[in-house]
Amino acid sequence: MTKQIEKLQRLAQRQHGLVARHQLAALGLSRDQIRRRVTNGTIEPVHGQVFRLRGTPYSRRQLELASVLDAGPGAVLSHRSAAHLWGMYRRSERPVHVLRLRDDWHPQRTTLGVLHTTRRLPPDHVLIVDCVPVTTPARTLIDLATNEPLGRVARMIDNAWGHHLIDLGSVVETLAQVRARGRRGVRMLDMLIDERIGHRPPESGLEARFIRILHTRGLAPMERQVDLGDADGWICRADFVDRAHTLVMFIDSGTYHRALLDRRHDDRQTQRLVATGFRVLRLRDTDLLYDEAAVVRRVREARSR
Repeated sequence: MTKQIEKLQRLAQRQHGLVARHQLAALGLSRDQIRRRVTNGTIEPVHGQVFRLRGTPYSRRQLELASVLDAGPGAVLSHRSAAHLWGMYRRSERPVHVLRLRDDWHPQRTTLGVLHTTRRLPPDHVLIVDCVPVTTPARTLIDLATNEPLGRVARMIDNAWGHHLIDLGSVVETLAQVRARGRRGVRMLDMLIDERIGHRPPESGLEARFIRILHTRGLAPMERQVDLGDADGWICRADFVDRAHTLVMFIDSGTYHRALLDRRHDDRQTQRLVATGFRVLRLRDTDLLYDEAAVVRRVREARSR
């Protein structure tokens, strides 16, 4: 029994203090045993299918994960809640929006959050962020297009595109996987993507600051928002390119490159660019904001090499 408690605590600690009823059953706890754990104060009910270690502090992530767990195995954070997690939507949505596969054999059950269902949710449409399963940025935009106004979806696409959360190719590919006859929002997304092909995403404040630094320090300008590829296809949309010095430069935001996005993706991207003959320089957003001299020094050093 002690081992069961230890396993329960380890699982809950990985999940912001939470554990689902089906997870307790997988640990070998019967309904009576779960009831006793509630009675003796080890866990406390959050909702019908979710429990929390007593004394665990409340957090936004805990609410998001509780809503996902309560929706059942395979559920994920989605729609506006996923957009907020990715930084595409400013308002912190409550109740939380979750998505799971549609089950024709069982009725749609009540959850902590707003429950959406779908017939298609491939594994590559889901990522784990801070222990919370969430739809990818591309899938999130597609789901939002079904019930959000055109202008709001357009702004979120530009926001995600400008912060390198998506490329248009990933949205087109994801849309092809879930496209269904009569699906709401498909024509809207097709139109928005067509409008953006051949155009650059809106210039961010960090990019504008870098351009100003180059100008005020007498450094040669660089091309902005350049698509690069190799024999295997498209690699990335680089923030800046200096073809005269075979230099590719990225501005890495702490929000998207140190917390949410996989660093291994950046490493693979760099390897492919180096293989095509480019050198890669990555600047941190904090350098641009607080250490202009370091930015100038690194650009000059990269060009001199």
